[in-house]
Amino acid sequence: MLETSENRKREYDRLLSWADLYGKISFVAKKMIVSQFIKSILVGRNYNIEEDFNVTFDEFQSFCGVKFSENVKVEDTALRLYAQHKSKK
Repeated sequence: MLETSENRKREYDRLLSWADLYGKISFVAKKMIVSQFIKSILVGRNYNIEEDFNVTFDEFQSFCGVKFSENVKVEDTALRLYAQHKSKK
């Protein structure tokens, strides 16, 4: 259990590093990164949004080196890790 918790914290810290880096780059660079993952976004009536990705979620996870078990929701994990990270500061 401890190993899993430590792995999740490392994954979260790495995600924060990527988010910080992404926040500092130019709009053109951001657009290039996003275009590697998103093929198209269609916005229809009544705010109907459809997105088409260039990669599957599994491919994206393996690219990032992140793997979640099926019984762990990504949102729950992110919130838990964020709370742990904040409590240690």
